[in-house]
Amino acid sequence: MLSTVGMMFLISTNELITLYVALELTTIPLFVLAAYRKDSLSSSEAGLKYLILGAVSSAILLYGISMIYGLTGTTFINLAFGRLLEQSLGMLTLTQEVNMAFIIAMIMMIAGFGFKLALVPFHMWAPDVYEGAPTPVTSFLSVASKGAGVAAFARVFYSALPSFGEFYWGIMIATLAAAAMIIGNITAVLQSNVKRMLAYSSIAHAGYLLIGFVSLPANMDAIPLGPASIMFYMLAYLFANMGAFACAIAFEKNYGSYEIKDYQGLSKHSPALALTFTIFLLSLAGIPPMVGFFAKYYIFLAGWPGYSWLVIVGILTSVISLYYYANIIKQMYFNRTETTLAKATFDSPLLITLVLTAVGTILFGIFPESVIKFANTAFEAFPF
Repeated sequence: MLSTVGMMFLISTNELITLYVALELTTIPLFVLAAYRKDSLSSSEAGLKYLILGAVSSAILLYGISMIYGLTGTTFINLAFGRLLEQSLGMLTLTQEVNMAFIIAMIMMIAGFGFKLALVPFHMWAPDVYEGAPTPVTSFLSVASKGAGVAAFARVFYSALPSFGEFYWGIMIATLAAAAMIIGNITAVLQSNVKRMLAYSSIAHAGYLLIGFVSLPANMDAIPLGPASIMFYMLAYLFANMGAFACAIAFEKNYGSYEIKDYQGLSKHSPALALTFTIFLLSLAGIPPMVGFFAKYYIFLAGWPGYSWLVIVGILTSVISLYYYANIIKQMYFNRTETTLAKATFDSPLLITLVLTAVGTILFGIFPESVIKFANTAFEAFPF
């Protein structure tokens, strides 16, 4: 609940200190939840690692905010960057010292936000924390950390920085996006544990999200495909990712394993679980008619005018992602096992989660225009 309140503040604040406090309010409860299983060494390790790295990233972010305050004398986002813009217009160009200080401040803020989004090279916490934390916590963490990072990024880099193209912040974020897509997808191929695989997949999806961000200046006059595509992608990711983790929870509860090889023959023993997991994996891979396909389509469409090379990287890495998603489907449907397994059973909360996420993944894929129109309307009513 505290994390949810923090995210509500994140999307509504226009002041850097409040943004920082809201970001911490979002993530600090997750440190505790990651270490919730006191009898599990891996859970305690996950919580401790998340806490230490989170504290370091928060310190870096706060130092970047303090530099912005030192340069402008205010922590209000639009006012701070507006003053820098006035300086640049008044002096034709910022002094070399102010220019360098501003760039360093932005790099520090990108690093702080990058940790929340698990971007490369700030992703080292994600695989171990995702694997060690209780799976329901991991499911929430994978979505909540993305939501927090997206809101913070949007507040700073959409509201204030499109006017500062000369500082090439877009190139920095595009480079991070490409690294996240490449490293996240390639490393996911090597995983044998489904939670670690989904962790690296989450890193790659953060890269796809950033394509929408770097497209924002290119779409300032047309609108607002960039913001709408980000909202659409977050919605698609929420349904597919939470559904995939729900399937992993159901499999572990029934068969006691998170290893991908143990999914052999699942379609024979529990066809309903195999089918729902397939739906979520296809959506994460971006296969039509699932909502994930249209989410990637709109993200790529938004990014093409200004960053066609990044979209090409996104398409190629999406092809790579097909391998590890299809590997699980292959295990479930085409690899048979001689071991007889009992049919999977689901408790009510888990069953409701599986049904709602599966229906959302399919339904929003059938009617994507309605979702993108809603995202446009939401952005016009509640802009970043």
